[in-house]
Amino acid sequence: RLRWALPPVADHVSANIRKHTEEDMKMITLEKYLNDGVMDRKIFSLLVGMAFSGITYGILGPGGVGKTALLRVILREVHERLHPRFLISENGAELHLREYLEIVGSEKIDVTSLQKWSGEKETLSHIFANFMQAKGEFIIQPEVLMPEEVDNMIMASRRGHIIGPFTFHSYPNKFIDALTDLYLQRFKSDRDSVKRTISQDVLASCHYDITYSTKGKKRKIIGVYEHVDGHVKPIYEWDQKKGKYEEY
Repeated sequence: RLRWALPPVADHVSANIRKHTEEDMKMITLEKYLNDGVMDRKIFSLLVGMAFSGITYGILGPGGVGKTALLRVILREVHERLHPRFLISENGAELHLREYLEIVGSEKIDVTSLQKWSGEKETLSHIFANFMQAKGEFIIQPEVLMPEEVDNMIMASRRGHIIGPFTFHSYPNKFIDALTDLYLQRFKSDRDSVKRTISQDVLASCHYDITYSTKGKKRKIIGVYEHVDGHVKPIYEWDQKKGKYEEY
């Protein structure tokens, strides 16, 4: 499947061809991520812990780096510990959470998916409003690409629901502004008010990208950040020179 990302969703135009196979799914495991140095166990525990605590955060990075795969690993851990009901709302089939959990051998799977393609008459927000009436511990929007999906987060927060982790083509220092600009493409509102609302809903981010060294390139979680009062503060951040994460 061909996926495009354009500004303001991304800093530049990007395109990815994605093909999901069972073998690919089997390779998406926490153990592989730890062995490959994508992150350490402290980082993973923090990301899962934020999901448990109802903290909405974005997994940020360029197209093709593996943001959705990382989201699957996080949600698998949530599933194994809590066995919640997942409500998945996405613009097209992207996450494949049920298929992934079945392939890796999980049990007691309860996943309800809503797939909505852009261009159809009824908006995501209208369907999502009805969708949220169902009981579910975790509402997941795997990838935010449309103004309606930002509106979904605002709507869910106002109704007392919590949106779980999601992926987005951006970087921590531009994250909240990019979500705000995306929302304002469709909905007319005061920018400061929208930005303030989003800042109250989306409290953290995880930056996932490629690092380069004499040993080549590898996927790496660059850092985990909290977003407080318009400021970006690192919680963990990779120090390339020291070859380790700094904790703040």
